[in-house]
Amino acid sequence: KLASSANIPLGPSGLKLTKLGGEFGYNYAIQFTETGTSTGNPQEGNYVVGLTLGVADLAGMVEVEGTSLVQFGNGKFDLNLDGQISIPKQNSVAVGKVNANYKLPDHTLAGSLGLDVNVPPSTGKVLNGNFEMKYAAGGGNWSVSSTDISASLFREVQFTGNIALAGSTDKDTFSGVLSGSAAYDFSIRKDFKILAWNLRAQLATGFNFKGDIAFDDTGAEGNVSLNIYANGDIGVENDIGGYDTVIGISGSSLAQLKFNRENVTVTGQMDVTFTFKGFEYGETIHINQTI
Repeated sequence: KLASSANIPLGPSGLKLTKLGGEFGYNYAIQFTETGTSTGNPQEGNYVVGLTLGVADLAGMVEVEGTSLVQFGNGKFDLNLDGQISIPKQNSVAVGKVNANYKLPDHTLAGSLGLDVNVPPSTGKVLNGNFEMKYAAGGGNWSVSSTDISASLFREVQFTGNIALAGSTDKDTFSGVLSGSAAYDFSIRKDFKILAWNLRAQLATGFNFKGDIAFDDTGAEGNVSLNIYANGDIGVENDIGGYDTVIGISGSSLAQLKFNRENVTVTGQMDVTFTFKGFEYGETIHINQTI
C-alpha cells in the first residue's frame, strides 16, 4: 500500500487531487455489500487494483476522499468507489459517506449515500438532519430508497420518513411511495394588567401530521391526516398570589385528505369548548367535501 498528500491540478477541469495512494493484489477477490462493507477470500485468476484518491474543486467547495478498487479476471470486471464527501470542504453543511459498485458483464450499478446536514454548519439551528439512501440500476430497471430520513427545522418541527422509487429505463415509467410524519409543539405565557387587575394568559398548541402517498407516472393517491390542538386560559391574580381562571378555551381539529387520480375528499371535524365563570359552551363543526 502507498498513501501521500497531494495538491495536483487536473488540467483545465477545475479539480485537483488532494490525496493519492494505492494497492495491488492477485488470486484474491473482495465482495461488497450495498452499504459498502466488504469481505475477501482467495480466488485464483482474480486481480485487485486499488487507488486512494482525494478530489476537490479548485475553490475547495466540495471534496470527495476515499478509495477506488478495480477487480478483474475470470471474465468479470468490478469497480467499487467508497469515500467521504464534504460540502463545502470547509465549514461543511453536509458531511457523509458515498459508495458505488459497478459490475461487468452484468452492467449493474448499486450503492449508498449517507449525509449529516447542518445549516448553519456551527449549530444546525435552521436545518439538522440525517439522510440515508440506497440506489441500484441494471437490466433496464432502477430504484432509489431511503433507510432513514430524520430532520428538524429551527429545532422545533421534527420530521421522520421514508421514500422508495423504482422505474424502468426501457419503458420510461416509474412508481414510488412517500411516507412520513411531523410534529410541532409550543407554549406561550403573557402577564398583563387591565385597570386594577393583574392578568395572565397561557396557551399550549401544536400539530402532528402523518401521511402515505403512492405515485407513478400517471398520478398519485394516498391518505394524509393532520391534527391541530390548542389549550389555554386567562386568569386573574387572587389574594394569595395565584391565578383564578376567568376564561378557558380548548380545541382540536382533525382533518383527513384522501385522494386518487380522479378526485380529492376532505373530511374532518373541529371541536371547540369555552368556559366563562363556571359556564361551559362547546361546538363541533363537521367537514365532508369532495373536490
